[in-house]
Amino acid sequence: QLKSQEVRVLFHGDGDSLRGVGHLVRTLGLALELNGSHLKNSAKIKSYFVTSNLEAQKRVQSQLESVFKKLSENDEDFKFDSAIESIHHKTDLPVSWEKIIDPTAEFLSQTIREKEISVLVSDSQYPWTKSQIQNFGCPVVLIDNVPAIRSGAAKIILAADHVPDNPDWKGLPVYTGTQWTWMHPMVRVLSQKPKPKSEYDAVITMGGADPDHNTIQVMRTLMGFDLPLKAAVMVGPAFAHASEIEALTKLPSKIIWTILSSQNHLHETLLKAKTAICAFGITTGECYALRVPILLVLHHTQDPEEAKTLLERHPTFGKIIDPLDFKPSDLELREPTPPKNLGQLAENLRKMLSEF
Repeated sequence: QLKSQEVRVLFHGDGDSLRGVGHLVRTLGLALELNGSHLKNSAKIKSYFVTSNLEAQKRVQSQLESVFKKLSENDEDFKFDSAIESIHHKTDLPVSWEKIIDPTAEFLSQTIREKEISVLVSDSQYPWTKSQIQNFGCPVVLIDNVPAIRSGAAKIILAADHVPDNPDWKGLPVYTGTQWTWMHPMVRVLSQKPKPKSEYDAVITMGGADPDHNTIQVMRTLMGFDLPLKAAVMVGPAFAHASEIEALTKLPSKIIWTILSSQNHLHETLLKAKTAICAFGITTGECYALRVPILLVLHHTQDPEEAKTLLERHPTFGKIIDPLDFKPSDLELREPTPPKNLGQLAENLRKMLSEF
């Protein structure tokens, strides 16, 4: 039962070199945007955030806060409170970008009791069991967690429009579609501005980790075109192959390469691209919102049927490619037309919290 004056929401999300940082960025963005806002019953949301990588959280949160601050200065209807409470899941194992240790169910249960948490919002692939969900003692909202879809969670949000219809899920509290996607706040700002003249023939962005080294594969394919191209390469914080990418740009080629940090320059760079060569994830929806054509690269854990479903539902979205086998003509896609309800996860989650 939620308190009438304050709804305490515990957000859980982490990132590493295998999973990337999308879950961490999305949950932190939601925690910041919803913190201090009011529900229908006038209860105020208080955001808590639990992570095992406190350094990564601080870095991502600082970047998000700077964007949220600019948004609030330019839009009087946009409000946010940066004073979310961080809870560090300490572990005896070394924490690095190579592998983040997920908080255990026992740790989360203890935190829920100690902080009198009203709702847990978990954005991870952790396969929660029914008994673990029950032991939390509060409603649980899962984001992008198909393995735990039958765990008894109060709500399951599949934050995209790429999940094939599954008759086995009939009757389950599953929510999906473009209106359940989340976008970085910078995308909201840029998508409302006139699109600038393209500076790059292609922008390569494979997320925060790129465990399959798709960036290198795409770069080699572009070099094989033997064409005078301008290409930007976005390097994520958990890239283990950044030095190899740098070395590739030094090889003889007709391509003018620009290497940029995905943490500081991603969305502004995407807006200047004729085409984005992009990993499947949060950034694909953001490219859609920015009206940038996408060549979609699947990572090793991605279900190909999900990408096919996305393109069937949104034909102007782009094209699926093999990073080692695509053509120069693939760089000439038409500009997509994004749906108007794209990226409304924060507002929809706020409404969902009012229903408990």
